[in-house]
Amino acid sequence: MIGQLRRSVLGWLDQSGLRQFGWGRTLIFAKALLAMGAVFYPVWWIHLHYTSSRLPSLPLSLAISFLGVQVAIIFLQLFASAAVKKLNAIAARRSAHWKSVIEPLLAAQSAGEDHIDQLRKLRRRHPVDFDACVASSLVTLSGPEQESLSRVALSLGVVRHWQKLARRGHLERKQAIESMTFLAPSVGRSALTPLLEIQTPAALQATLYRALIHVSGKEELDDLFRRTLHAPFFVRALLAGEFRPYAKELSGHALGQALTSGDEQELMAALEMVDAWRRVLHLPQLESLARHPNPEIRCRALRAAPMSSVRMGMEETVLGALNDPHPRVKLAALAATARMHIYVAMQQVEQAAHSLDNQVSRLACHVLTSFGKEGLSILQYLVVTADGRTGAWAAEALGQASAPSSLGAGVGVEF
Repeated sequence: MIGQLRRSVLGWLDQSGLRQFGWGRTLIFAKALLAMGAVFYPVWWIHLHYTSSRLPSLPLSLAISFLGVQVAIIFLQLFASAAVKKLNAIAARRSAHWKSVIEPLLAAQSAGEDHIDQLRKLRRRHPVDFDACVASSLVTLSGPEQESLSRVALSLGVVRHWQKLARRGHLERKQAIESMTFLAPSVGRSALTPLLEIQTPAALQATLYRALIHVSGKEELDDLFRRTLHAPFFVRALLAGEFRPYAKELSGHALGQALTSGDEQELMAALEMVDAWRRVLHLPQLESLARHPNPEIRCRALRAAPMSSVRMGMEETVLGALNDPHPRVKLAALAATARMHIYVAMQQVEQAAHSLDNQVSRLACHVLTSFGKEGLSILQYLVVTADGRTGAWAAEALGQASAPSSLGAGVGVEF
């Protein structure tokens, strides 16, 4: 019976076109119809029972009825607004009163005193104020006090409530994750990790990862970093700065594993992180990655090469990449040559300045400025003897090199 009724309703929806129209649009349309009915039904009722018998003119009767309804609506809105403000003020005063009771008890409990029975009663009677007090108190605490209060929040169901909120709407989820960010690591990790399995927008994913970074130990941080490498680009971009303080620790394990991974997506994401951090790290894997079959990986590895503390073998790899047939790889090798100050590459850079590729030719001219007087002499020679295109790039590079703002700025062209 129920199945037949369900099929009948769905069939009617298909015939009426409401399913194709969309449930969201249908709901908005229904609300608009209800609002119109709430206005026009009183107008018709007043016209039918009062104004039509007193005013012979139909348009005048309807106008008076509509005017009366509008005046009633305005007064009703004013009354509702005043009532809401009054109720909000009463609620704010009550909230402030109970917070003034809860906060000292939480502080005493985190300091080692035993007020758990009182706190349990307050949590049961005033859950919203209690949870807000716990969240604000956690922000100010650290060490044993933070651990103690986090245990209290866990035992009284505050953490469980935040976990439920983190599965709801966008705003509630964001607020719940931010509240759990300041839990002690032993409590915060177990509370936040299950949320990784929930499909969330990119901005909320970044908020969740940021919270997990805050409560993670070394092993958890390694796992979280590897997981981040498979997140969307927007999430990785937001989290690059969060991982930067831990770059040295990550380079010894998680980053090293990612750079030796056979997954090209993970490889490129890890190289993006290294390039974004701009920190010198022990990365011997870059030498082999700069000879990877995939030109995009070669390009990213060469861009990260100046960040590697391992120079033996890396300079020869960069010199070899200057002859790479792929233009983007050659551009990355030219930039690495300037940043690593590989002076033996000067002749190859000069040859690159004659390249038919405009980007390669222009960047090569700017790289020559990083070789000091010898590079500037080559540029002056190119201005006089090279073709018009190369001479123009050489003149541009000389102009930028002689400008006061360019002193110490390095290569002036990005790719």
